[in-house]
Amino acid sequence: MSNGELAVVENHNGQPLTLIEQTDPVVIIEDATNIANQLADIIKQKKLYKRIGNKDHVYVEGWTTLGALIKVFPVLEYSKRLDREDEIIYESRVIAQTLDEKVVGTGEALCSSKEGNWKGRDEYAIKSMSQTRATSKALRIPLGWIMTLAGYSATPAEEMQEDMIKRTPGKPAPGRKPAPAKKPAPARATDEEAAGDIVDADYKVKEKPDEPETMDMTGVNLDTLKGINKNLDSWIKTNLNNNTPKTEKEVCAWCEDLLNDKKLTLEEFKAVRRALGHDVK
Repeated sequence: MSNGELAVVENHNGQPLTLIEQTDPVVIIEDATNIANQLADIIKQKKLYKRIGNKDHVYVEGWTTLGALIKVFPVLEYSKRLDREDEIIYESRVIAQTLDEKVVGTGEALCSSKEGNWKGRDEYAIKSMSQTRATSKALRIPLGWIMTLAGYSATPAEEMQEDMIKRTPGKPAPGRKPAPAKKPAPARATDEEAAGDIVDADYKVKEKPDEPETMDMTGVNLDTLKGINKNLDSWIKTNLNNNTPKTEKEVCAWCEDLLNDKKLTLEEFKAVRRALGHDVK
């Protein structure tokens, strides 16, 4: 299939039920990529995302739009207030299901008046945010890979910490004291943190406002990256089949997502950087 339509199974009433029901990986990726491209246009036009760090994280409205495109819908299972002294806290659970009520994902989330940006907020707003977080989390499980194909982070914006979203570079987060002048010896970085340092060293000079990006705009020869990681190979195959040139920055962003999802090791990430011509130890 190449017209962007989903191949689905129908019940005896002729009603479409589920996600992509193909066995050929090439067809699955082709259909999902067509949907992802259409979704990317919608998210960009309606501004349904938030730039956090060096990634674009999609709001719940973008996730529910993706769900509607492939007939996966969030259903609230419960939303209850927890019994805690001097705190308004709600826990919600949402399930993601197809039209035949087949469950394909679940999400549980909390929202509390003790969170930095929820102090003093009305109870209904705290309850609503717990539902919103649970919704985006439930949809992420079955749909995160398609959102990644659309060029956005698989982590919903609502799952990011509020103080991370509002933090100004160079200033402490709201309610926190500045770090002391003398810093203790740093702990050993995790694989994800180390990879982030590699990426930041290459790209944070690009994030200055009002300066056009002049680096990494030419297409990368994706053939040079084959064989490093099977998940990366699948992404490369999709883009080669679609004749879609990818920039170095796009390649690194995709690899960083794989690393965060533990689908790529730090050594494999470094191998990608070396293949792109960078001096990485």
